[in-house]
Amino acid sequence: MALFLLLLSAGCSNPVANSLLTDQSSSCDSITDSSCSTDNEGDDSTSSSAVEIQADSDTLTANMDGGDIVEITGTCKDQGRRKNRILVEVFAGELDETVSPYISNDFGTKCLSVVPDLSGIAAGSECFWVTKGAGLVEDALLPSERKYPQCHNGQFGFSVRLGKILTEAQGTKYQIRMKLQTEDGSISQSTWNRVTVSRGLTAPAITTALVVPSTISCNLTNLIPRFNENIEYTLNRTFQLRNGTTSAVVNPVMFTGITSANTNVFSFVEGPLVEGVPYTYSITAEETEYTYLTPQTKVSSTIPCRMNEPVLVAADIPTTGSCYLSVAVGNPDPTVEYEIQYGSAPNWSGTPPSANGTGTVVGCASGTIRDRCQINLPSNVTYYFAVRAFRDTVTANNVADITEESGFWSNEISCRPP
Repeated sequence: MALFLLLLSAGCSNPVANSLLTDQSSSCDSITDSSCSTDNEGDDSTSSSAVEIQADSDTLTANMDGGDIVEITGTCKDQGRRKNRILVEVFAGELDETVSPYISNDFGTKCLSVVPDLSGIAAGSECFWVTKGAGLVEDALLPSERKYPQCHNGQFGFSVRLGKILTEAQGTKYQIRMKLQTEDGSISQSTWNRVTVSRGLTAPAITTALVVPSTISCNLTNLIPRFNENIEYTLNRTFQLRNGTTSAVVNPVMFTGITSANTNVFSFVEGPLVEGVPYTYSITAEETEYTYLTPQTKVSSTIPCRMNEPVLVAADIPTTGSCYLSVAVGNPDPTVEYEIQYGSAPNWSGTPPSANGTGTVVGCASGTIRDRCQINLPSNVTYYFAVRAFRDTVTANNVADITEESGFWSNEISCRPP
C-alpha cells in the first residue's frame, strides 16, 4: 500500500516550466556589475510575459534656450511582479557607453564625478527626479539616497539634467538608457531602452522690422521664446553700398550680462538712420554658460529695413536768380548730410528714384536743406532738383561716395527762378 501511494505521488507532480524572464541572483543589484548577464541585448523574444519598457520617443531635442531639464515618459510592463524599479543612466555622448555615465540613479540623484567630464555639470548637482508617481526611495534622507521611477499602471516618467552642447568625439547627443527591473523571488530585467537627445541652440528670429518715418528709425521685434540669462544676443546690421556690395557688419547693441527680464531683448529701435538706405538686420545667439573651444552660436535669417527716401519740397517762392528747397523731415543726426544735384532737364524718376543722367552738385548759398536752402542759379531757366542723404565718412566733400552709407534719391521737383 505504501509503495502504491509513493508511485501515485510521483505521477501527479507538476512539470518544471522554463521562465521566459531573464533571472539574476540578488548579487546583481547594481547595473554596473559587468558579471551580470541580464541585458537580453539581441534577444528576439516577443513573449507577452516578458518585462518591457519603452520611451514615448527615442529621439528628442532639448536646446539650451529651452532649459536644462528634460523629461522622459513612456510605457512599461512589469507583469505584476513585486518591487519593480527603473534603472537609469545618462551619458554625455551617444557613441560610447564604455565611459561612465554622469547620472546613474543606482548611485543617487546627483550628478557623478566622471572622467572625462563632458557634460560640464558640477558633480553633486541635483540631476535626477521622478515625475510620475512617488517612485521607490532607498536610504531616504541620507547622502546616498536613491530614487527609482516605477512602472505604475503601465506608465513611467522621470527627468534628468543636461549640460553643455556636445562637440566631442563621443558624440554630439546625450544618451539616456533605462531598463525595468522586477523582483519576485528572483530579479528580472528588461533590455536597455535608449533615448538620444540633441542639444544645441535655437536660431533666434526677427519677426518684424518696421520703418518709423518720423524718427528715421527701424523698430525691430525679435522672436526670442523665453528669457535666457546665459545666452548672449548680438544685433547685426549691414547696408547696401551704392557700388552694389554689402557693408561690413555693425553691431548696434549687444545684450549681455542680463540678470533680469529686459524689454530690449525682445524689441529694439535703432535710429536715426540714413534716409533711403537699404539696411539688413540679423541676430546672433551665443551660449555663454559653459566654456567651448569654438563659440556655440546660431544666427537668425536676415530681414530688410529700408528707410524711406527724403522728400524734397519747395521751401519758399522763387526770387530773382534763386530757388528755395528743403526736406520735409530733416535727419536729427548731425552726422547725416545731404547731397543736392540739379539738371536743366528731368533727370530723376522711378521707384525708388534714380538718376537717368548726370546731375550737377550744388550747395546752399544760405541756410541748410533741413530748413531753407537758397540755391542761386541763372534766371528764366527751369531746373530740376533731387537730394540724397549720406553719412560722410570718407571725405568731407558734401558728396555721397559710393563706399559711404548713402541712400536712394528723393523725388524730383522743378523750380524756375524769375
